[in-house]
Amino acid sequence: MDGNFRSAGEMAAALRAGEVSSVELTEAAIAGIERDAGVINAICVSDFDRARAAARHADQEFGRGRIDPFWAFR
Repeated sequence: MDGNFRSAGEMAAALRAGEVSSVELTEAAIAGIERDAGVINAICVSDFDRARAAARHADQEFGRGRIDPFWAFR
């Protein structure tokens, strides 16, 4: 992900358009958490493995046409 996304709506649009995957968005979020964790100290328990697994599953289901990611942001 190139970091040009600023809102959830923009991320949802990019996801639907195939410009980015759920895995890429998840990795970007994890990178931001890891980068800022020492300063912000807001994450009590990180479960990045489960987040990555959920993102892979979402990409698979989206690819099969079974879900519309971020449907709430239309």
